[in-house]
Amino acid sequence: MTIAAWGLIPFVLMLLSIAVLPLIPAAAHLWDRPRNQLLVALTLGVPVGLWMILAGDPSSVWHALFEYFQFISLLLALFVVAGAIHLRGDIEARRATTRSSSSSAASSPRSSAPRARRCCSSARS
Repeated sequence: MTIAAWGLIPFVLMLLSIAVLPLIPAAAHLWDRPRNQLLVALTLGVPVGLWMILAGDPSSVWHALFEYFQFISLLLALFVVAGAIHLRGDIEARRATTRSSSSSAASSPRSSAPRARRCCSSARS
């Protein structure tokens, strides 16, 4: 199915509304609400989806909805994983400890940081 050039108008309007409406002082307070953003997206997106279903290509609409669901699921998973990362430590941030923690600085001969022993060495002194 080929889409006419005028079929891109809703997409262009959506991009322009995302880019311009937050910058207009009279519309900025309206654009801050997610409900209004959803209304703009549905107003521009639903007619195009219906047009494509009625034009005889419903499989492309269902395929796009499936891909959208996969994308939202991926974003949800990334937010869940990233939200559970907590870094804790009791090492005081000093120049010596910072340099010894990076591999390139720890291996350089001018590093004044003490080298850490390997945990699995068989010979202990």
